[in-house]
Amino acid sequence: MRLCITTATTEAPARLDRRFGRSPFLTFVDTETNETQIEENSLADGASGVGAQVAQLVAQRGATAVITGQIGPSAFAVLDAAEIATYTTTATTVAEALTLFREGRLDSAQAPTGPGHHGGSRPR
Repeated sequence: MRLCITTATTEAPARLDRRFGRSPFLTFVDTETNETQIEENSLADGASGVGAQVAQLVAQRGATAVITGQIGPSAFAVLDAAEIATYTTTATTVAEALTLFREGRLDSAQAPTGPGHHGGSRPR
């Protein structure tokens, strides 16, 4: 399985970012090989439609599941249409989120967890 985890930092221990579309980095993890790839989210500072665009990027990268803190309606709709499972967590690090996932202790998001955000950029 290929996971995508929204990530705030790349330094160890990498911090999980609770925002889906505006997360500065996307960490892709192959759960079978533990191969990890961190990609800068070049879409994070977009004016609008960021969540849906990032969801499309995640699908293009072959992810079958996403771990994040919150997800808006547009992003959720794209992930759902692509049959990508969405899990929410309050974990603070990528490692903690992975452990919770492997233990089956993450909540599966059955709907968006909050309203969409229109425009603006992520805080620095």
